[in-house]
Amino acid sequence: MDEKALEQLIDQAQQGDQLSRERIIRHFKTYVLNVTSRITKRYVTWSDEESSIGLTAFNKAIDHFNHEIGKKFIHYSYLIISRELIDFFRREKRHQHLSLDEQAVLGDEQDIAPTSTYEYIEAEKQYSIQQQQAQLIEEILIYESVLREYGLEFKHLPDVSPKHQDTRSNCFKLAHIMIANEQLISTMKKKKRLPITDLSRVSQIPSKTIEKNRKYIVAVTLCLLHPDLEQIKRYIEQGGGS
Repeated sequence: MDEKALEQLIDQAQQGDQLSRERIIRHFKTYVLNVTSRITKRYVTWSDEESSIGLTAFNKAIDHFNHEIGKKFIHYSYLIISRELIDFFRREKRHQHLSLDEQAVLGDEQDIAPTSTYEYIEAEKQYSIQQQQAQLIEEILIYESVLREYGLEFKHLPDVSPKHQDTRSNCFKLAHIMIANEQLISTMKKKKRLPITDLSRVSQIPSKTIEKNRKYIVAVTLCLLHPDLEQIKRYIEQGGGS
């Protein structure tokens, strides 16, 4: 989820859109748990009271965040979670768990300076990793859906992938020939299969050779065509699909 999309969801949530709020929470749920664990300096699960406090604080961050002040939401929510947990520790007289400097954390929300550059860097690093993982999962689900339309299964792609690098490279060349030819793509989309005869004529590669690797060529073509499969695309393009 990029910053622009996040800001839009936050605006909608602040206006009472519960679905937008739930989407934000679902996207950041693992992040909230990781931040709570980092602040308490121990492993925390959703059954712990601290995690509930962290999630409530995250909700508060959604309510009060203002992107016009130039602060990233991930930093702002980190600070709000920290403040709420510190208040909780004070009430419970558990100061030994604090991992941040209280005076800095408890400053004004709008002007508060980073209390720990390391904490911020680590938090953003973890969020970035989680975001990439979430995006990859989303891409796989999209790709699986597209492949099924052509009678292919994502889990079977390793089985249909050519073992030799030269063969994979040739398949990629054929996929690019497909993409560059609107008629070939139109025929494939209409019939839900590779137009082997036409592709052979255009590429000057024997039909038997194409037929042998048709499933892989279709899979690569579909991936390269789709605008929302960036991570998968980068992966399969490494070394010509190696």
